[in-house]
Amino acid sequence: MVIVFASVIQKNFCSTRVKRIVLLPMLNSDFNWADQTISQFIQNPEDFDFSVVSFVLGRFGFEEISFSPKIYRFKHIEFDDDFVIFVHNNDCNLIYKKLAVKLIQEYFL
Repeated sequence: MVIVFASVIQKNFCSTRVKRIVLLPMLNSDFNWADQTISQFIQNPEDFDFSVVSFVLGRFGFEEISFSPKIYRFKHIEFDDDFVIFVHNNDCNLIYKKLAVKLIQEYFL
């Protein structure tokens, strides 16, 4: 179930213009969307595209720095080296996803 929030900026008799729509999952004690996505990514990294890889790395404290539309560098405060991912059509090679999983399991879990 999803809650929809909409910020209305102008309301006329005929139309309503919506400024922003935010989709949020229902919150209860058993469901945490971010944790579920991270665990699914760690189990099956080949099922996800680059946006999920970026989200998961961001949740563990990596800062995304874009060199170009095809090259992304992830920097973490505790590491000297950066994690570089080459992206094509909003997806990266499976080896980068497996390296991200290995990095997360080795240092954060």
